[in-house]
Amino acid sequence: MNRFRCCTHLMGAFVLLGITVNVLAQSLSSSGFSEQMAVGQELHDQELYVEACEAYERAIALHPKSSPAHVFLGRAQYELDLNREALKSFEKAVKLDSRSVDAHIGVGRANLRLERQRLDAREAFRRAGRIDPENADIEDYLGMTYVSTFGRRREHGIDGRPHFRKAIEIDPQHGQAYFHLGLTYEVSPSKNYREAIPYFFNQLLVSPDHVEALEHLAGCLMRTRRFDEGAAMMDQIAMLPGSEDNAGLQSVRAQMYALALSNVKDFAEAHIMYEEFVDGLGSEEQPLYKDLTFVASVETALLFEEAGEFDKSEMWRKFWAARDPDPSTLVNERLVEHYRRVLYARTNFASAQFPWDQRGAIYVRFGEPDNRQNVAQPFPTKDAKVESIREVNRQLRYTPDERGFTESWVYVPYGIELFFSDRFGNGKFEFPPLTTDPRVNRFHPKTIATELITQQPEGYFYDYGGAPLEFIFDAVTYRGENGDTEVELAYTVPARQLGHVSDGQGERTWFKSFVVLRDQELRRVTETMRNIGPVERPPTEVPKRSAKTVVRTASLSLPAPPGSYRTSVGIRDSISQRIGIYETPLTVWDYSSNDLNLSDIKLALGVTPRSDDGAFVRHGHKIIPNPSRLFQRSQPVFFYYEIYNLPMDSDGRTRYRTDLEISMKEQKMNIVWRILSGFGRLVRKEDEDSRTVLISYDGEGTKSDEYLYTSVDTGDSPSGKYTVQLTITDLLTGQTISRSRDFIIVDDGRRPVIEEESQVEMKALNKSK
Repeated sequence: MNRFRCCTHLMGAFVLLGITVNVLAQSLSSSGFSEQMAVGQELHDQELYVEACEAYERAIALHPKSSPAHVFLGRAQYELDLNREALKSFEKAVKLDSRSVDAHIGVGRANLRLERQRLDAREAFRRAGRIDPENADIEDYLGMTYVSTFGRRREHGIDGRPHFRKAIEIDPQHGQAYFHLGLTYEVSPSKNYREAIPYFFNQLLVSPDHVEALEHLAGCLMRTRRFDEGAAMMDQIAMLPGSEDNAGLQSVRAQMYALALSNVKDFAEAHIMYEEFVDGLGSEEQPLYKDLTFVASVETALLFEEAGEFDKSEMWRKFWAARDPDPSTLVNERLVEHYRRVLYARTNFASAQFPWDQRGAIYVRFGEPDNRQNVAQPFPTKDAKVESIREVNRQLRYTPDERGFTESWVYVPYGIELFFSDRFGNGKFEFPPLTTDPRVNRFHPKTIATELITQQPEGYFYDYGGAPLEFIFDAVTYRGENGDTEVELAYTVPARQLGHVSDGQGERTWFKSFVVLRDQELRRVTETMRNIGPVERPPTEVPKRSAKTVVRTASLSLPAPPGSYRTSVGIRDSISQRIGIYETPLTVWDYSSNDLNLSDIKLALGVTPRSDDGAFVRHGHKIIPNPSRLFQRSQPVFFYYEIYNLPMDSDGRTRYRTDLEISMKEQKMNIVWRILSGFGRLVRKEDEDSRTVLISYDGEGTKSDEYLYTSVDTGDSPSGKYTVQLTITDLLTGQTISRSRDFIIVDDGRRPVIEEESQVEMKALNKSK
């Protein structure tokens, strides 16, 4: 019995020992499992997903029936894009715990990534929803099961909308539901960009750092041209905590302001905002806005690509400076338009190709077409020019095939229709393929576009806000104060363009005038802007036959440093808003030295002594300008000029000779000239085979500077273009200096009629850079 009891006690002890060992082993196993799970989660948070997977697998080896461990492993595999492995892990977790919401969600998410398993994903999310009906994430995931993929293109079906709305109802602060709901309007067959805007905006109000929501909101605002609203939205988002983490916010804000300002033609502010926008872009996007190859000719593009950074910068500056449509403004409106076009192309034509498809390439060069439509669904435009171009193309030139989706673009100024086809449904529009018929290919869109780009690499039609104003101007230089050079510019405007008093818009108008001088590198050197007037408007309508003889003449002046310039002159009539801008080369002489010098020759309709100040009065002479340089036959031609720095002899007198040589540009017949007035003693008058007339005077005086004029009568000389050359010789030192001027003799009544009350002169204030 004792032995039995002893054995019994011994067996009990062994059982107790086994239980203790088992409990201890379980305790150690549980401790190791928790440790591995903690390690895995820490690695997962650090985005070290491979190492996290290894930690979770060690945890599962210690506790293979842990549903959460399989869920965490599936999540790490999902992040590594190991979707089938992740699906197996989530499915294992569901088997271990069919009530695990996270496991069902994991199954759904993994299936969403696998081809043709959207229905399986939807069922998994529904099972999760039955377990946890108030889970907003589940509703958001359910909505995503209605997203369809076609190659590289995705469409967000409208059937997902109720789920996204339910997610928002459950959690108004949800991190994705507003964004996904917006996509069902934007990235859907209906492409309802306007409806998508508030959802993307609300997503950013909830999550100001949501980069994708910002990109899509910007795109929708661009497409609907709601720039003012977009700028206000960006201001509101920028005030929220966390918005500073959205790197693109300030750039999009600048973009919206730039587009809004462009819309109201505030190009100066728009340019500032565009520059801010471009400066905020990344290294891939920014160069697109600064690359001349997208708009230049083939030759210029090659030079640009081969140039160094400094030379590229200079080429860029000069290229756009040469295309500035309105030199009166400091901003270059054409450059602002270029930024807008690139931005538009990136927004609308870049979904399937970087930086844009063929539509974008044409758009950046030539801007918005006059008409754009789907070839499969044509509609009348009520624009006769557009319809005419399309009809000619249909009847005689090129018609695209009906495969795929094709757009027709018509540019009326160039008289062309271009076609772009998305033949494979991937959103990439290119020129249709060439045919086997050379005659058809002659009018193929690619051929037409290539020819256009060769002839005119880019195009822009600036809206000046008024009809064209024709005028003629002429510029001369004199010595101004302190030896500086003064540029005097006179212009003549046909009065018919100003309307007439009987139209009820007033008796007087003003000429808003500007002059800009740019050097050979197209840098602005000096400029002036003035309102000149008041200018009398004709009392009644000027007949067409008198349109170019009834004129208004004005002048203005500005100082300028010596050099060769491209001179831009612009005038806007303040009542009719007609505007004209013309450009011409101009040489500004240096009058700063003490050597003998001579002003330009000013051609005039008349020069008379005048002691008072007034319109067109200079140094005691009233000089009626003739900017057209046209003179009627037998009408006196007046030449006004100024001589500077004549040396004096011991008696304080100057002695000089004036040679006036007049020649015809193209010899037609004998020319006859008669001196009407001049200063000094006639020395000789020579006529060498009737090719030229040379008139010489000797003069003397008591002043080192002389302000003189000479008038001549053309006699029976033929109409045509003439050149007058004026040479001054100092008879004391032998120094000589010459100036020349071209003018035209006509016999068709084109002599400008200067009405006394229309003569206006204002000395312009200088504005230099």
